[in-house]
Amino acid sequence: MKIHNKSIHATATRRVISAFGGNEKTKDCSRRTERRCSNVQRRSVGSYLERKYGKAEASMGLKDWWAGNVAGPKSYGDFMGRQAREGGASLANLVFISHGARLTGGPTTIFDTQAEMEAAGYRARFSEIVEIDFASLTKDEQLLFRSLQTAMISFAFIMNSNAALQNMRRENTSKFRSGLGPSLLRSMVKCGLFDRLESAQTEVLSYANAVDSTSTATVLNMDRPASGDILEQFIVRAVAISGSKPHYSFTRTGLTGFDLIALPLAQETVKAIYEAATKYGW
Repeated sequence: MKIHNKSIHATATRRVISAFGGNEKTKDCSRRTERRCSNVQRRSVGSYLERKYGKAEASMGLKDWWAGNVAGPKSYGDFMGRQAREGGASLANLVFISHGARLTGGPTTIFDTQAEMEAAGYRARFSEIVEIDFASLTKDEQLLFRSLQTAMISFAFIMNSNAALQNMRRENTSKFRSGLGPSLLRSMVKCGLFDRLESAQTEVLSYANAVDSTSTATVLNMDRPASGDILEQFIVRAVAISGSKPHYSFTRTGLTGFDLIALPLAQETVKAIYEAATKYGW
């Protein structure tokens, strides 16, 4: 499945809700949600930047090795669920870093460049990629940050689920998803984003259900990320439900543009699942 300079399309996206299976219990996390998640996300941003600048093949080798050394599609889905949480959180960090804010009204807008965003009256929060110190953020910024985490992890989940649907036989797609969904939820709880699996599932499903199942949705516009695709839809929705007061915009390119992670994340995910499904006859 080639995706270079093309959009990645969703097929029957709403069917991803079956990936979560039944209710699974876990103990409450004792540490503060924000501190645990922010620490994890700092590391994951660095890992994805490293992959973009020379370590992508090593990462692909790990995923290929894992696919060949697990029991089958379900176990591979379990592995990819953890990867999806990490990748989605990394994307959320960079989307957050790309944001600008203003007090006056207007719809959430995604600009091509930071210069365009500032010309429209938004003040850019960051001028370069930095480690996010959660404690230094304002209350509104903390609300936005957390909302984007859930949104982008949900986006990564849909991207994985859809890639399996397009590249695996139906029975193996179901097995992959039965490992993917619960693994992703457990990882969201383990990092402290949620205290309970049920809460994490409710939030991820709210994003999955927001995708129009009656049309062929574009998961990611590879030429212009977050332009007429599910990524844009989820960013806009994350702002709307965050409870934050300022009006926000984001930038897709440049020093703080989120395309730096969005594109390699999509390419790596689709390539990993396609190659595993092809090599092992799934």
